[in-house]
Amino acid sequence: MLSDFPNNIRIALVHDWLTVYAGAERVLEQMLNIFPDADLFSLIDFIPAGQRGFIRNKSVTTSFIQKLPKAKTHYRSYLPLMPAAVERFDLSNYDLVLSSSHAVAKGYCAVSCFGGCDFYSAVLDFDFDLLFCISLSFFSYEQINSH
Repeated sequence: MLSDFPNNIRIALVHDWLTVYAGAERVLEQMLNIFPDADLFSLIDFIPAGQRGFIRNKSVTTSFIQKLPKAKTHYRSYLPLMPAAVERFDLSNYDLVLSSSHAVAKGYCAVSCFGGCDFYSAVLDFDFDLLFCISLSFFSYEQINSH
């Protein structure tokens, strides 16, 4: 299926938080191996400069939580704000949005990106009549007839 991807699609990867290299970050690393040109979004990013190889030393678009007091050490205290922070990412210019999440990034609502989807997942929309909805939690697709 990856060989069928158009070369010009814009891809965003949304991750919960970048604080250490652990299990969820290993998944993100593999996603970046598959989609090396993807833009990366995370609620916070406190990975030190010398340890950023697993994210290909990419710059990361972070949320407002990054700038809150003590976010580096007490970011979990901001858990009630995290769903809103994820939904504030402007992903409207992306054709494919994938979430790598064990917590809140899976809550990214496709409605804010694509309008018309009434479920929480990441969305891949090609110029043909299929809308693939992809999430790390489940895989499903829905036939769309626009003619």
